[in-house]
Amino acid sequence: MKENFYLKEGIPVFIDKEQYWGEVDEGKMIKHLELIKEKGFSYFKKKLLVEDKGFYDFIFDETRADWRFCLPFKKNWKVLDAGAGLGANTFVLAKEADKVYSIEKSFLRAKFLNLRKKEENQSNIDVIVADSLQLPFESETFDLVIANGLFEWLGVTERFKSPKKAQEHFLKEAIRVLKQGGYLYIGIENRFAASYLLGGLDHSGLRYTSWMPRFMANLYAKIRTGKKYRTYTYSRSGYGKILKKAGFKNIEFYLPLPGYNAPRHIISYNHFEGLKFIVANIMGGLNFRKKILKKIIRFPFVARVWRIMFFSFDIFAQKP
Repeated sequence: MKENFYLKEGIPVFIDKEQYWGEVDEGKMIKHLELIKEKGFSYFKKKLLVEDKGFYDFIFDETRADWRFCLPFKKNWKVLDAGAGLGANTFVLAKEADKVYSIEKSFLRAKFLNLRKKEENQSNIDVIVADSLQLPFESETFDLVIANGLFEWLGVTERFKSPKKAQEHFLKEAIRVLKQGGYLYIGIENRFAASYLLGGLDHSGLRYTSWMPRFMANLYAKIRTGKKYRTYTYSRSGYGKILKKAGFKNIEFYLPLPGYNAPRHIISYNHFEGLKFIVANIMGGLNFRKKILKKIIRFPFVARVWRIMFFSFDIFAQKP
């Protein structure tokens, strides 16, 4: 790890300008941290389970890291969790890897990770505050780089005018710090997901922007919010192209159901029979659209179209 950092409450900080974002607003995160300081992490965990089961699962549900079973994971691996959030992947992987570096651009989130690390006695986790666009590590350090819910947010930066250029730069950084044969994992939404076409909110906070041409989404976002459209997602083809351009090989796509943040089932993109079986026999939900889908998914054309418009992807790519 490079040496140009300072310590803040025992956490190495590699950036000059801290910023906060997250699943809860900054004020609520500060209150969570104050509660942990006053009564301990175990008390916070029990209280959260009672008061907000959804948020509790988002942090502590270990099935969120089930994508790892798609990799030939080894005990001696060194792992980088880029944009680690509140640790859903970090703490699962730390039980199976030699070392996990968990990086966050937000000091408050890094502080939460560090408190959790101490509570769970995970000495093989190093928490640092750093920018994923400027990784403070030597080349060929890691066997696995994780970008779960990160890639779409990389464009929200002042360092690059183009969001795509920022994403391409991250991929170059990822391939730099990976060992030969190392893996990159990306968990991310599909630009052309059916849910967005049906009115679901894009990362922009607006409807339909992911489906629009970029220039149109940018104009629409500036009119509605005063900000540019920078949270780029892509289709399967688009992700494949940007990864190949960065130098990755052996690019594989999986379909996590219901989504990459809750992968109850993970099906290979090319396994039609598996996809049809999961939808027809296992997929939950009794709303009208799901009932119809369960009945018509057996038709190959429907399965192919639904696969193209699937909500999100688990993507794996390898450094040559």
